[in-house]
Amino acid sequence: MPLIKVTRNYQVTLPKEAREGENIKVGDTVVFENRDTRSRWPASGIHPIHLLCPGFDALRPMATGETYTHTFTEAEECSMHDHLIPSLKGKIMVTE
Repeated sequence: MPLIKVTRNYQVTLPKEAREGENIKVGDTVVFENRDTRSRWPASGIHPIHLLCPGFDALRPMATGETYTHTFTEAEECSMHDHLIPSLKGKIMVTE
């Protein structure tokens, strides 16, 4: 019988909640939703190369109402920012 991993989904409204931070577990999925009136681009640090948390990069601007989903697979502190406005920063703490 195969094992089924149940993940918890977290809704993050850009830009406010992303700046405040989030604590999640390994295997959890975060859904970033742009509810702002301007485009947003969530990505891991360090700007502009996004290599601290591999795979965590929307890869393009998100229009109002669009979402980007990422599942975190390693325990780590994942700094993040808005690639379009790098001064908007936050972090996601991923624990076992």
